[in-house]
Amino acid sequence: MPHKISDQLTVEYIVFCEDIREEIGHKFTACGVINGDIRVASFPATLRMAFFGSVICTAPSAITEMQLKLDDLSIGQARIHFEFTEDNPVASLVVPSGFLQIDSPRDFTLSLAHGGEPVVLIRKKIILGEISPSSIALQPHA
Repeated sequence: MPHKISDQLTVEYIVFCEDIREEIGHKFTACGVINGDIRVASFPATLRMAFFGSVICTAPSAITEMQLKLDDLSIGQARIHFEFTEDNPVASLVVPSGFLQIDSPRDFTLSLAHGGEPVVLIRKKIILGEISPSSIALQPHA
């Protein structure tokens, strides 16, 4: 589902997964795609996370602000500078794999802003629950 960030910038899609691998020919493989709530076997837990998306812009460049939050607490932010051409108004947004330690149930969000209010692209609940083949495999934090 596309997310309009500003009049000039749209995120076509964004994928929340465990790892992104860049392949030959500017192709990407998303491993461990996360759908629905994130279930952990116990707290504290360590969550492996990465993000991949496609951005379209009608301007030659765009500077955006990305923010990661647990509940309302900021846990990371980045300024991203996209460059576009008339022939190719599309860019890839790749946030490589990293680890996040979670001590209790939380709400996770990833948002992006371009000269205005942030737009939430990903919202996930991190909850205690049964780990099944259809949910993410997490490692308990030692």
